[in-house]
Amino acid sequence: QKAKTNDAPSKRTPTTMGSKLPEDLKWSEAAVTLLAETEKKSCKSVCITINKACAEKDKKVAAMAAVVDLATWAKESDVFWPEPYLVTCMPNVLALCADKQRDVQVKAEEAGTCIMNALNPVAVDAMLELLFVQFQEHRWQTKLAAVRMFSSLAKSAPKAVTFNLPKVVRALMEVSQDPKPQIKETALVALKSCVQVIDNPDIIPVLDAVISANLNPETEGETCLDRLVATTYVNNVDKATLSVIVPILMRGLRVRGNVIMQRKAAIVMDTMCKLVKDPEEIAPFAEEVLPDLIRNAEEISIPEVRERTAEALNTVKVAMGDMALTMVACDPVEVEAVLSEQISGNAYNSDEVSQWASQVCTPFFKDCRPRTNEMVVPYLKAIMSEAEAIINGEAFLETGATKFGAGQEEEVVEDHDDLAVLCDCTFSLAYGNRVLLHNTKLKLKRGKCYGLIGPNGAGKSTLLHLLTQQLQPTSGEAWLNRGAKWAIFAQHHIDQLDLNSSPQDFLASKFAGAKEVEIRSRLGRFGLENQHAWQPMSKLSGGQKSRVVLCAISWAEPTFLILDEPTNHL
Repeated sequence: QKAKTNDAPSKRTPTTMGSKLPEDLKWSEAAVTLLAETEKKSCKSVCITINKACAEKDKKVAAMAAVVDLATWAKESDVFWPEPYLVTCMPNVLALCADKQRDVQVKAEEAGTCIMNALNPVAVDAMLELLFVQFQEHRWQTKLAAVRMFSSLAKSAPKAVTFNLPKVVRALMEVSQDPKPQIKETALVALKSCVQVIDNPDIIPVLDAVISANLNPETEGETCLDRLVATTYVNNVDKATLSVIVPILMRGLRVRGNVIMQRKAAIVMDTMCKLVKDPEEIAPFAEEVLPDLIRNAEEISIPEVRERTAEALNTVKVAMGDMALTMVACDPVEVEAVLSEQISGNAYNSDEVSQWASQVCTPFFKDCRPRTNEMVVPYLKAIMSEAEAIINGEAFLETGATKFGAGQEEEVVEDHDDLAVLCDCTFSLAYGNRVLLHNTKLKLKRGKCYGLIGPNGAGKSTLLHLLTQQLQPTSGEAWLNRGAKWAIFAQHHIDQLDLNSSPQDFLASKFAGAKEVEIRSRLGRFGLENQHAWQPMSKLSGGQKSRVVLCAISWAEPTFLILDEPTNHL
């Protein structure tokens, strides 16, 4: 089914310009002064002014205040199109965290945190790369700020950080060796917070010991290996678990002159990898693990240890399956070339948008992960209309799938009941020039209750009006089963109640022949008992009036109930 009120623009046909910042954006006083001569509707112009101001001593605080205002607005408005421009401010934000003026440092850290909070969840991979570079920064204040921003990012996008846990753990372990106590402590807290996602019951009892051994390998490495060898493993091993275990195993494999540690590391590697059920879980470690296992299997002088190592090597290869063949070699430059070719015909040109979108998309192409419009469409809205952004975004993903390989399909949830399927389709919905729903999947089953959840203007009522044929689509169709009994609840039904009538009288007049005892029984089911059944509507609360209407529309036992905001006042 497709329902829309106007035709979408054709590919590469410019219609309207991209998104603009609102006139009523709440800029701080310092930002207003800074942007006095800047076109404040243009996000790109605003960020150019901010970056220029970062080089002037008396404008640094104002520049960071403007970043805070812009990122806060993006977060509160739930939009991601300003992100490519905000990212251009990140180098200056991090640099100013080490500024000589304390007020500049504080404001810069606040700006960085606001950017992290406003980040598109699918952009976490790209942002992590920017932060990890700063982990190597020689200015300790900048390094500390980068670690703190990572901590903020981990709280706002825990799922995305979990997916990247292998490189997150590696980076935090390295930076936690910093001699500065503030950096070491902050990195350690962030590391312990991130590994809380590990839910493997076999590993949880030794998790603290593993982290400590990773940080102090010389003194605790062998003891930790002993505990890992003594651990019984029965639960599936995932990427999160491997992210903290593999580093200590790699140190064990690489110790020269200590065959016992090499043997222990191989035993644990073999045992754990036998419990890896999905090749994707072990793929991030393969490039690091395989060379050491191969070398030890060939070079260790003791035959029994070589055999143990060879067994571990074979187990890792089996666990990987064909994953090595599905890994794609691509970089942001190649991805940006595909994107630029797609959008260049629109007569728009934005290096910031194409560069950032390509950095966001590259990990998804490289790892053959599931891909969605959220990877690119929100950013294209900065330079073109929403409809054009969807068209070009989908075309880019299709071209990318052809060039870099198709992504994995999202997991399909299987039905575990025998209920009849009433509707199973994909549809689009637009109202005026606004795209409300695009390629949305809808599956309804008899006997189930479904809820439409979304902010004002998301299209909830419009979809219900289409389903009940109160609104006719300009293309496509929506059909009703002729034998179905429909009942609709809406706010205007409450507003139309006779305030001088009681619920008992209202239902008696609506359903001629209904007996008083039946009416009282039905009202009782909806929580209207005793005196409430006889009180005038004017004395009932909003929730009680809603119950009267719900009782009335369910009287005929409809097969399909459509309720528009039924919980108001309840």
